[in-house]
Amino acid sequence: MKWRGMIYQNVTFSPSGASAGGDHMDHIHIDWHNGANVTWKTGITKIPLQLKRGAVIQMPLVQGSQIASSIAWTAEAETALSSASALISDISDLMARSGRGELKKIPWSAGVLASAQNSMLNTVRQQLPGTWHVAIVGWKGLFVFDAAGNASWRESERSAAHPGSWTVNGQRLEWKFRDVGDFRTFTAPLPLSGPSVAGTILPAGQGWFSMSKRGAAVA
Repeated sequence: MKWRGMIYQNVTFSPSGASAGGDHMDHIHIDWHNGANVTWKTGITKIPLQLKRGAVIQMPLVQGSQIASSIAWTAEAETALSSASALISDISDLMARSGRGELKKIPWSAGVLASAQNSMLNTVRQQLPGTWHVAIVGWKGLFVFDAAGNASWRESERSAAHPGSWTVNGQRLEWKFRDVGDFRTFTAPLPLSGPSVAGTILPAGQGWFSMSKRGAAVA
């Protein structure tokens, strides 16, 4: 769904990881806005806020002397989730599990989450490096990864490599290539399921892929 960020129980989640702060103690806050396309109102020194009891406090600014007067929203923010049958099914299943008492509450902690992210990253660094045989609709080739976050694709063992990079984003492995005009992001769920992996290509509509390490067949 291409969230830009999420805040819950005083932990802020973003593509760079989790950090403490943000409040939102009784609900989940999700950002879909495009931070690169903001119209700013400048020359602002303070923001008055009237409290319920009538008092007015002056809020400090976090963007220097400016505030956003308008923000461009991503296409995902306009998605009609009511028509997403798979998402509705997953949420219904989650709520049913909650009603049966099958879910365990885990206290939110930026430190714990960052530790879990590092643990996942270390696991991926052990599983991912090597050459993977890849199948995308109409194309077969190779993806090559190393433990330092580098990725590349090539038509065959002897063809030129096209560089890119990979990263861990929460429970998802992501990688992109730096070819001009290639806007795709390849994603695979974590933990990796062994020498054969199936994944999705973003943005939505770009299709799927499967890949396996040497010796395992690719469909």
